[in-house]
Amino acid sequence: MLLAFSVGATSLPAVVLDWSQVTWNTGSPSQTFSDVQGSGIDISISTAISGGNYSSPIQDNGETLVLFPDWASNYGNWSYIDVTIRFTRTVANVSFSFEDMDRGNRASYWSTQFTWQDVIEQAYGWNDTTRIAPTATNIGSGVLVDTDSRPGDVLYRGNTNLNWSPDGSFTLNWEQPVDTIAFRYSSGSRAQSNPVAQVIGISNISFHSAVPEAGTLWFGALLLGALALRSLSFVSPLRKTQRTTVSENS
Repeated sequence: MLLAFSVGATSLPAVVLDWSQVTWNTGSPSQTFSDVQGSGIDISISTAISGGNYSSPIQDNGETLVLFPDWASNYGNWSYIDVTIRFTRTVANVSFSFEDMDRGNRASYWSTQFTWQDVIEQAYGWNDTTRIAPTATNIGSGVLVDTDSRPGDVLYRGNTNLNWSPDGSFTLNWEQPVDTIAFRYSSGSRAQSNPVAQVIGISNISFHSAVPEAGTLWFGALLLGALALRSLSFVSPLRKTQRTTVSENS
């Protein structure tokens, strides 16, 4: 069975929730996408806002899912959007990127605050009750990785004024099996007290099934059977040779 899983996991291509191939219902805070790319796996995405106005996710030319809040405060514990991604069965190698992570210009010439600041925090995966931290890759030069502000958490802060530049993006990866992923998009503390509207994009979501399909299991079983028969074909001549040698020496 381990061999069957290995064959399936390494040979099957990734499944992708491609924003150019699906439609998010306008005005809806949540959406379920059934049987993604024929995988038999459904993905449900829900969003919930606190401390601001929010028009629900929208799609940007089929390339990203866009979150577009107008926070009432720069205090991240009050102004945030919680996003939860659920899979109907366990998946592995989940990967997606955050786009347009940045901050605005200074609120005034003398100000040390900015008109807005994008922050991603509390990004975790779950396998039942086990929490799994992601690995961050492809971190743009305009994204500040903050491991000091909150013990046990990593905050990704927009650290310069960009406009959908690759420098304002990063990717999160969960190699281990998960069934749920959650993260919080919040206002940064360096934003002005009433930040202006801001936006980030979420890229296509790719993953592999962590449970091999029935066809893969059958293929693995057949392969194991073939290997067993092959090993037997070597054993019989060896035993025949051994019997002949014993007979000649007796």
